[in-house]
Amino acid sequence: MQNQQVGTSQRDLKCYQLTKDGFMFLVMEFTGAKAAELKINFINAFNEAQKRLSRTTHPFERQRMMFTWEGGKIVSSQPIHDDQFVTSRDKLVQYMREPRFLSLEQLLEIREAANQQIATLARLAEKKARLH
Repeated sequence: MQNQQVGTSQRDLKCYQLTKDGFMFLVMEFTGAKAAELKINFINAFNEAQKRLSRTTHPFERQRMMFTWEGGKIVSSQPIHDDQFVTSRDKLVQYMREPRFLSLEQLLEIREAANQQIATLARLAEKKARLH
């Protein structure tokens, strides 16, 4: 699940990791005009991603890509580095509780950022309470 902005609201959207071959196996079963358009869009997006990756200084390095689809069309793609991941807000808390998922230094950075946000929200709540 990935939390994304859709229109004016935030929604959790299902995300799947597929290899090129896995995706092609799946879509080869689809038929009709919309299926043909989906296949063409995928091929074009894959070719674009392949061009981007071929320009890297390490052509045999493994790369992960994230594609954003809207209305059956890929509207963006970007590489995802090994230290990056996509998750929902709820899952983020679970990951933070997992032993060895984050280093001590990373947890301390998160604690500092959280404490700053808590202090800011507390000040805003106090100001709002004084106005009412």
